[in-house]
Amino acid sequence: MTASPAPAPAPSPSNRNLSPESLLFFERTWQVYHQIVADDLMEHGALFAALRPRLQAFLEEWGPAPLTMADLACGDLTTLAPLLRELPLAGFTGVDACASVIPLAQARLGGWPVPYRWLEDDLLRWAEGPGERYGLISCLFGLHHLADADKQLFLEVVADRLEPGGLLLIADTFREPGESLDHYRQRYGRRIRDSWTSLGPSFQDHVVAHVSGSDFPAEHDRFAAMAEQAGWQGEWLWRGSHQAEALLVLRRPASPEAPRQQQR
Repeated sequence: MTASPAPAPAPSPSNRNLSPESLLFFERTWQVYHQIVADDLMEHGALFAALRPRLQAFLEEWGPAPLTMADLACGDLTTLAPLLRELPLAGFTGVDACASVIPLAQARLGGWPVPYRWLEDDLLRWAEGPGERYGLISCLFGLHHLADADKQLFLEVVADRLEPGGLLLIADTFREPGESLDHYRQRYGRRIRDSWTSLGPSFQDHVVAHVSGSDFPAEHDRFAAMAEQAGWQGEWLWRGSHQAEALLVLRRPASPEAPRQQQR
């Protein structure tokens, strides 16, 4: 089955997920991200190795009911596409603020027999809006572009886009407890200069400039507290060796209402 991109909404000046500079960075340098993934510079391999068994357990809990998934800040699905092909999904929605990446994501899913669609939208605006609910929602390395107040808002409003019993998967970069944003940016910049040598000096410059101007990671423990305040139960599934990247699985506490299958 071949799916066609859904009509995208007109760009909005209130895009809070990515600044215009960040959008331009991603539009021009997708090959940089491909190199980062290929060389495992952000430890995507270990992240997905931790995620797969957790998702298998979730699928057993979910049972035979149809399962749909939304991926926010989906990019070109460089890292997620192989996992998507393993999941018994009934539908998939990819959301990204960068219009030029949607055809790349679509091409990466060529031949996939699951109905899918694309939305050009800011991840926070998508979470705030009314619409379809999903059993799985993922946001992989997208929330660190938001200020902490908007991260908190996201955690509060995205619950209405998740089906009862569903999971919210957050993979992102985080600061150490008590670490200032400036110190984090300097630390991450040194890491890029010292160990991301396969990118070459020019691309290293681009990535360091992006981190310095567009990344606002929350403190690790502070983010967990924000999630708890928004009503989530959290499980840190994986933390990278550089005290930055981490994977948090969130779900809503079970309610005394009818079981999930009867609520649909």
